[in-house]
Amino acid sequence: DTREFNIPVKIPVVKSPPRKQRVLWDQYHSISFPEAYVPSDTIGVQNQDLDWPVDHLYGNFRTLFQQMREKGFYIDLLLRPFNHFNALDYGLLIIMDSEKEFGVEESQKLEKDIRYRGLNVLVAADWYSERYLSKVRFFEAETKSW
Repeated sequence: DTREFNIPVKIPVVKSPPRKQRVLWDQYHSISFPEAYVPSDTIGVQNQDLDWPVDHLYGNFRTLFQQMREKGFYIDLLLRPFNHFNALDYGLLIIMDSEKEFGVEESQKLEKDIRYRGLNVLVAADWYSERYLSKVRFFEAETKSW
């Protein structure tokens, strides 16, 4: 037996805000759980060997997201490489704790966006070492494997 019913929904829609209020958050270059076992970069946390909470605007950066919204900024998530956004639409690109390398085309596009299209970029990062990561091994308790 199936029944049909209607649920009224209101969704506020705004016009595209001015460029200076539009922020693009690079989520693409952050590792998505459980794609890889990455050593934790959380300073001061002793019992957390892996970066399992995943850096995300709606997760561990939620307070930052809320504060930016309160200040009148509109934040979009970039879920694809840098070649897939128009820099003229955004005043700021935030690259937060990036864990994937940038491709050559991405790097070239980003340089042009900064030099010629006036894109501002905020980078917050800590460490990265391909040599170190290739030597790191973790025992995963759930699967009992390295």
